[in-house]
Amino acid sequence: MIQRHTYKGLVWVDLETPTPDEVRDTIKEFGVYPPVADELVNPTLKPKVDLYQNCIYLILHFPAIDHHNPKGSRQEIDFIIGKDFLITTHYDSIDPLHRFSKVFEVRSILEKGEHSEHAGFIFYSMIKEMYSFLLEELEY
Repeated sequence: MIQRHTYKGLVWVDLETPTPDEVRDTIKEFGVYPPVADELVNPTLKPKVDLYQNCIYLILHFPAIDHHNPKGSRQEIDFIIGKDFLITTHYDSIDPLHRFSKVFEVRSILEKGEHSEHAGFIFYSMIKEMYSFLLEELEY
């Protein structure tokens, strides 16, 4: 599933369980280095940061806290951060990302919030939401 959000010239494309063709089309649309597409379709064991001419490719893992399974698991999110775009790829439904998309959508309609100038602001707000959600879960 592909969700596209726009705000003041910035684009956030959220790919949830994308097909290889969807990944390749998105990568091509934003001019991202083609080998990144291969990395997006396969899970990665470790976090990673790669710098390219027009973007940053970042892989982060977040704990998936399940109150019925004390061992828990982890969820991977791949980020591609460009000047005016942010692409996220994940293969699970991630509650804080879903929550962030709703807030982002409302803010873009009302034209409020801290998102402006470049996609790094979207990334910062998204990571802030991810960690706030984790803190709420830990407090629970």
